[in-house]
Amino acid sequence: RNLLNQLKKPLLCAAAALCLVLLLCPMQAQAAGVEVTVYSPTNPDQIFTGAEDYDVTVYLQGAANETYYISYKVFDTRNMPMTQSWESIPVTLNGDGQGEYVLDLSPLKNSRDIFRAEVTVMDGSEATIATASSTFIRVAKDSVFSKIANVRDGVLFSIDNSKPNLYLYLKKTDRYTEKLTLTYWITDMEGNFLRQVKGQVNIPTKDYLAVPLNFYGLEASGQCRVSYAVHDDTNNLRASGSYYFLHHGTEYISAKLRSLQNKVGMIFSNDEPYDLVLDLRKTDHFDETFEMRYTLTNSAGEVIKEFGSTQFIPEAETITIPLDFSDVTAYDIYTLTLTATDKYGNETTKTYSFSRALATAEPGDIPLVNINDHFTTNKGEPIPKLQLSAQAGFGMWRCSIPWVSVEKSRGIFSMPTAVEQVMQTSESLGMEPLIILAYGNDTLYGLPDPTKAAWLEAYVNYCKYIASYFGDRITYYEIWNEWNHSSMGKTDPKCRGGNYYAMVLAAASKAIKSVNPNAKIIGGAMAGHSEGWMVSMLNYDGNGDGKSDAMEAMDGFSFHTYATDWSTCFYSFTEHNYAKDSQEVLAVLNRYGDASTKEIWLTETGWSTMTQIGVTEEMQSAYMTQMFIWALANPDMMDRIFWYDLMNDCDPQTIDWNPAAGENNWGLIHNWTNVEGEPLAYSAKLSYLAVCAMNSMMAHAQYTGTYDMGEDVVAYQFQKDEQDLLVAWVGDSTKTVNLSFEGDLVVTDMYGNATTYTGSATLELSDCPVYITCAPGAITSIN
Repeated sequence: RNLLNQLKKPLLCAAAALCLVLLLCPMQAQAAGVEVTVYSPTNPDQIFTGAEDYDVTVYLQGAANETYYISYKVFDTRNMPMTQSWESIPVTLNGDGQGEYVLDLSPLKNSRDIFRAEVTVMDGSEATIATASSTFIRVAKDSVFSKIANVRDGVLFSIDNSKPNLYLYLKKTDRYTEKLTLTYWITDMEGNFLRQVKGQVNIPTKDYLAVPLNFYGLEASGQCRVSYAVHDDTNNLRASGSYYFLHHGTEYISAKLRSLQNKVGMIFSNDEPYDLVLDLRKTDHFDETFEMRYTLTNSAGEVIKEFGSTQFIPEAETITIPLDFSDVTAYDIYTLTLTATDKYGNETTKTYSFSRALATAEPGDIPLVNINDHFTTNKGEPIPKLQLSAQAGFGMWRCSIPWVSVEKSRGIFSMPTAVEQVMQTSESLGMEPLIILAYGNDTLYGLPDPTKAAWLEAYVNYCKYIASYFGDRITYYEIWNEWNHSSMGKTDPKCRGGNYYAMVLAAASKAIKSVNPNAKIIGGAMAGHSEGWMVSMLNYDGNGDGKSDAMEAMDGFSFHTYATDWSTCFYSFTEHNYAKDSQEVLAVLNRYGDASTKEIWLTETGWSTMTQIGVTEEMQSAYMTQMFIWALANPDMMDRIFWYDLMNDCDPQTIDWNPAAGENNWGLIHNWTNVEGEPLAYSAKLSYLAVCAMNSMMAHAQYTGTYDMGEDVVAYQFQKDEQDLLVAWVGDSTKTVNLSFEGDLVVTDMYGNATTYTGSATLELSDCPVYITCAPGAITSIN
């Protein structure tokens, strides 16, 4: 039955085509020694176009010099008579026994239809001795619609002049399939003839015929013009037109680099083998052999591998080529450039990226090091991002579950499925969330204003719902985000002070702990570290017991600091004093109690690789590493730091990535879509490799003190695996340091690449930290 169903449509089409052929073929009959045939001598296909005169002719073959009489009737597709002969028409055959008569079809000249002529042949007594019939068609001269356009996935859409992939679309506007002649020719911008193509096309009655225009091997570059003309078999012009396009060389090959394991962002870890393959496919209808050249470069632009091959690619097939990079072992970001050259010398170039990271740390090995990202909002797939976060060794992630996402009607709460998926994945990876409870529900309750009892009650109910839904699955909640910031806080302007925030913090903390006594509340979430705003917050005593409501409500205090002047530049870690920021926060907290009872969390910080005032990827890596190492060496200053953020952002609606926008470039990885200017989705920036290496090197390391490596050198000493581990750099300059030591010493760069030295080593230190590992006390001199 399935086979019959598959064959049903082709069989019906074949039968219909046969019927049409039979209808349009001239019909002849023979009786009493007379043969009669009816057809057009000038239109073998029996199709008359526009105002073309009919010449449907009756041909007789019989006895020489004999006279016969004919009559005829013509019917339309409704079988209605359209014209006829009102009297018998005599036709006298010549000496060869041949005679003819052209039917008078002038009454049908303005009609568009399929017609059937029925002819009767009679003798002198008007007895019928033969009959014949013929079918013919009248079509409009403008019955062919034509348009040149681009096509993507089979769908007609707006023209992309930068990459021609042009088709001539032809469509009949009447009911008849026709075979026509198409001719098109191409000229350059000076009018020089480049190519002409001519061939037959069969245009269906109910659909477009898409004719691909052949630019194969076209050497012109710049503006070109394609012109076309469509004629019928009597040389009537049925359609014509022209189109200008930009030709930038020929690309008739598609190539895609992929991982057989579908590695997220093509990021390979540790000694994991590469499983990269290249899928090659011809995008036109020709078999071809290409000369392929492969060039692999590292992040410094150095060529580290180059090879070539000759590759035959058949029409409409995909060729999969395994790539052997087993000798590429360094932790780095690699760019593979493929150049395919056709027989005309035209080159097609494709570039791809992949990377290798030192990633041996487990999530939470270093509790200090954590990550922000928009996991629960519509910015990329959360699962791959969580996987990359865990691979890097981040222990906690920070993100909001916005109020508006769980309460869309007053008093009715529901958890989005995507949030539950994020939580389950996080749990399976061993990561822990810090959930921001924020951003208001303006449609239902107006702007955030805790002086309005209805608003505050609604916010508290939202907090209680989240805490009840997750129970012990979530421990840490941060109350709001940057309440003191004019745009991020999204508050009523008159309620932006710290005292109003304290009202919200106290009420939310009480609600959350009523359903989860083990919950930890992080208060503040302050943009910057304004002393005045902190004092206003900590002074608030809503119940009049003489104590700070904020200090009673929170288990930790959080603030945000970014080393930037938004009008000029980002500062280096050395220039921006994180110690000073932390000390100022601690000093204010100590006025209202014992600050040592509160954890200090830096829940947002980072450097953006935006153009103009931003930093390079290497500088982002260096400053980030310096900051985390400093914090590990100063545990009394910061308890947890959350880098902002994991991924470069772009607008989820327009998919608009702006290289000059700070918000679009904070990430350690590139964004989730291949927007113009961005590499492979979720692929690593250098800073991702740097944080992977730092977590791997510093996991379970114990700080023992600073280390003197000479003037201008910042160096901290740790103990790990019964070895000395020094982390050293020079702020915003370089310095040569000569080391003498006993035995072996291993120097690991910022991305995890290790070099072993014996007895002595000369190090060129810069602002990119290096890790120095040796036996305890092995270093004997430094100069």
